[in-house]
This record gives sequence, C-alpha cells and structure tokens, in this order.
Amino acid sequence: MLTIEIDDPALEANIKQTYGEDTQSMKQAFLDFLQSQQVKQDVAIAQNELEQGKAITSSEVFNSLRAQYQ
Repeated sequence: MLTIEIDDPALEANIKQTYGEDTQSMKQAFLDFLQSQQVKQDVAIAQNELEQGKAITSSEVFNSLRAQYQ
C-alpha cells in the first residue's frame, strides 16, 4: 500500500470538497491522472525521437501501443 501525505491545506480542502469520503472515486481520479501523465511523457519521447530522425513504421507503433496498454 502507498500513502500520500498532502501538506497543502487548500489542496486538501479542494479534494475533500470534490470527493468527500468517496475514496474509490478519488482513487480512480488519481489513477486516471497518472495514466494521462504517462501518455504525455510517451508522446514527448516520441516527438523527440522523431525530431532526431528515429522514426519507425506505423505497424511498429501500433504493435508497441497495443502491448503497452492492453
């Protein structure tokens, strides 16, 4: 189990106002956020590689994506 401590009273109040005691919704929102951050990082890496001339075929891209997100 991982516990996150929030030391920002305004942020804590916002979270409590949004989710109350609904820890399942809070957990799902956090997981969605983490996944979106990973996708953003993946896109940034891909853009950097493309700029460096490290392009790959579309079939390689889709095979990699399927393997990563299934």
